[in-house]
Amino acid sequence: MTDWPAPLIEDYLQINETLNEIVEIPRYIDESITTAGNENILIHGSTLLIPVQLNPRAIDGERVRIKVIETASIAIVGLIDGVLGKVLVSGESILVIFFRSSGGWHTF
Repeated sequence: MTDWPAPLIEDYLQINETLNEIVEIPRYIDESITTAGNENILIHGSTLLIPVQLNPRAIDGERVRIKVIETASIAIVGLIDGVLGKVLVSGESILVIFFRSSGGWHTF
């Protein structure tokens, strides 16, 4: 432990948390993709089933948010909550986080 005063420790922890925040820029897509890292994805504008492959080399804590807009529908490829794959249709969304300890992605 340290002999720093409590306010200094609080400042340090706040700065550390801020530096560890991940900036996620939304991607707008209308074709198949494979995720890579933390992502926010908006799927739009297709009447076909669009495959979205979750990163097969994901790191612990990796997050992917997917929102389906307009007339699109998607098939998420990956192990989610112990089940292989998931389909989302227009208006649905999902947040998945990868946990190395469980070997797969989990919804939140």
